[in-house]
Amino acid sequence: MEENIKIVIDTSVVLAKIMPDEIEGKDVDEIFLKHAKNEVLFIAPKILPFEVANALKSACKSKRLDSKLAFELYQNFVGLKVEYKDIDLSKTINLALNENLSIYDAVYLQLGIENKCKLLTLDKQLKVVFDKITL
Repeated sequence: MEENIKIVIDTSVVLAKIMPDEIEGKDVDEIFLKHAKNEVLFIAPKILPFEVANALKSACKSKRLDSKLAFELYQNFVGLKVEYKDIDLSKTINLALNENLSIYDAVYLQLGIENKCKLLTLDKQLKVVFDKITL
């Protein structure tokens, strides 16, 4: 039996998918369709739910969403099949320092590196750094 393709997803991709006023883009839509068909396995660091919840809270505070919708969107997110993984924080700190990234961004990069898989992000800087490191 062939193993599913693993892809690291970051907060930008999740928000593009679940937020009603975000444009998700063709790549994101295709990956989520493959995920729904169990062709792709999403992996993420354990901070992802906190980042998504914080973004939804911020959207409520800025009146982009009401709290009821924010809660529904969070439940949609929780319904996604995501394998949460630990990462080596020492390596992550080193990566963040070397690439001038936040720890939060470096966590996703480090997870991709450690698991030898692609990173799906809408953050252009993060994508450039990931491509540079993994090519």
